[in-house]
Amino acid sequence: KKMTQPIPLSITPHLLTHLPPKLSKFIIENEKREEGKFIRLNEMFPIEGLQTETREVKVMPPPQQQQQDDAEQPQEPITKTITSVLPPLDIPQEMRPFWTGELQYVDAHNRAKEFQNVVRSNPQLFPILAKFAQSLYERNYFLHSYYYLKLFIMNISPQYVDAHGKVYNARWGLLTSHLLLFLDLKQNNEFPFEGGDKPFIIYEIETLRNDLDRNPEFLTPFKAVEHRAWLMHYALALYFRWNLFAKATVFDICLGYSQPQDKHSQNRSDDREDRKNAERYLPVLQMKASHLMPHLMAACIIHKKRRTQMSSLLKVMDAIQPASSIVNRGETHPVIDFVQALYVNFDFESAFKAIEAAKPILEKDYFLRTYLGNFVNNAKALIAASYIKVHSRISTASFAERFGISTGEVNAWLQDNVHGYNLEGVEIGDEFITSQSTSMSVYQLAVQKGERLAGRQHKVRQRIEQRD
Repeated sequence: KKMTQPIPLSITPHLLTHLPPKLSKFIIENEKREEGKFIRLNEMFPIEGLQTETREVKVMPPPQQQQQDDAEQPQEPITKTITSVLPPLDIPQEMRPFWTGELQYVDAHNRAKEFQNVVRSNPQLFPILAKFAQSLYERNYFLHSYYYLKLFIMNISPQYVDAHGKVYNARWGLLTSHLLLFLDLKQNNEFPFEGGDKPFIIYEIETLRNDLDRNPEFLTPFKAVEHRAWLMHYALALYFRWNLFAKATVFDICLGYSQPQDKHSQNRSDDREDRKNAERYLPVLQMKASHLMPHLMAACIIHKKRRTQMSSLLKVMDAIQPASSIVNRGETHPVIDFVQALYVNFDFESAFKAIEAAKPILEKDYFLRTYLGNFVNNAKALIAASYIKVHSRISTASFAERFGISTGEVNAWLQDNVHGYNLEGVEIGDEFITSQSTSMSVYQLAVQKGERLAGRQHKVRQRIEQRD
């Protein structure tokens, strides 16, 4: 018997149960605010007992400030004011050598590596490091908490008692502190890593997922399911606010893919690993995280390279609940309603209505509102591609009226938005859009597949005869 679970119009209530309190509070509070007017992390969570020290130092001016006329003259140092964070009054004596008051987000990883040999040669520091990092997080020293957990994870010895379990727990704390810092910088356009290599936070969430996939002995099956559900929500917060179009997306966490999928992938070992990962994560999506389905489907619509995964999502959605019961207080979620209307019922009118219904909901969604324009355009492009495929002849004027464009813009609009949707044989004229199907019939496909199987069988028989 299929489960019947309501899909909420907002996932905000679920963030409270699947994310740490400070992280969920930060996301929920900023969800209420407009883009560009977000509350800062230090405003919501001021550091308890913060003490700073301001001093003036003499530094040499940067090369770009040197004028050509004075190039031969010796440069005089300039005065620079530096504000550093003083350590808490109750900092353990063992931690004082590692405290750095002028710590910056971009330097935290490298600064932790500087003390690698010192910490590794003193195993008695490991429990003090973990406990001190936890106390820093509780007092809102998020950057320093991240820094000390980095020290702990990078240097703990495998021979230490329960080292794997302690590192695993520390990774959750590290990811929480790092994600708070990341969201604060990213939503205020201050994130220092854009493009190029992936930032460290991407590697951290992938490492945590790899730890989970190894089925650690200290986690019961129930706890493993719960932790995978947590990881899905961390991935949602990270990828939707970082870059949905990156090589690794929320799909790689929620659907268990080991690497981005593409139609040219022929690596069978990767395919087997993907199926194994899907067996771990799809039940979690059904049982503990069904409220993520609208976001996954919306991402699938927005990200063109992920369209092939829509069939997997539809199977999961069908396992969660039948299409007739996707109801929350008498309403359907518009994103799921759009997918059901277009891919299941082939109801174009309902699909258009679902797009309009989705706009006010996505405008208020912390994760999806920056992609609202992409969602609307791509959703209309999907309707247009399906509409053209099922009609052999369409009036250009009626098509333009249906999609809200002028008759003269139809050709350009289709080239810009429906490019790559396998619309071979489509001719766009001034009066009509005609489509001639170039796909083979089911019978032709069956004959071709039979011929390939016969050829493969013949080759296998020849190999067996050669061995004999």
